[in-house]
Amino acid sequence: MRRAAIGVLALAAAGCAEPPGEPSLVDRLRILAVVAEPPEVAPGESVALDALVVAPPGVAAPELTWSLCAEPVSLQPLAAGECATASAGALVALPGPTIAPPLELAPLLASDETVLPLRVRLHVVSGAESDDWIAQVAVSTRAAPNRNPEILELAVEQDGGAFLLTATTTEPETFEKILADGERVPETELLSVHWLTTLGRFEHEETAPGEADRLLDSDGAATVYAVVWDSRGGYDYASLELAPAASAP
Repeated sequence: MRRAAIGVLALAAAGCAEPPGEPSLVDRLRILAVVAEPPEVAPGESVALDALVVAPPGVAAPELTWSLCAEPVSLQPLAAGECATASAGALVALPGPTIAPPLELAPLLASDETVLPLRVRLHVVSGAESDDWIAQVAVSTRAAPNRNPEILELAVEQDGGAFLLTATTTEPETFEKILADGERVPETELLSVHWLTTLGRFEHEETAPGEADRLLDSDGAATVYAVVWDSRGGYDYASLELAPAASAP
């Protein structure tokens, strides 16, 4: 159930597919999550990137290309829109799924509460299919940086012809938020679970931790994915194999 580093998973063969555009159905090459561990670091500290990539059965293993969204010469970070549309030559190629925010970013951190978003683009391709994901690493010198949430357990039970799935996670973190007038107030981050499946569809697609979602129209073997993220950019994911209940003799 737990995630593995740069996991490329094959879809279960589906009997009946949902119409194109069903958000919770994974029936093509897709990046479902990229986890930066840790999600917030100081300049020069190392970050490991872990991607959940799902590929259809019978196709070649996807090729993964990582790029730092920064000007190749100045290393000035690019905005999200620039990162998404930039050509590969306009980005800084990374040798693999690790990154250390350059020390040149240190002067941009005006105080110990300044947070600079540094973006990484993952491009995957397999045959004629491709997908992209822009991950974000927070760069700061804060004494209490953000940490990723964790999925502790995926629970499943059958409810008639449907499955009920629930994700138990770590508790959301409370952190100091600085208001415009400089006042520091405690604030608790929000956690959300996104549900995806290789067969059928989820009723809600997104729930709070501990809240059940219903998998509908799944009468065969399926792989279910739960992706949790917090409101400050932390991620985790887990997966579970489901099989239909055996018919009574």
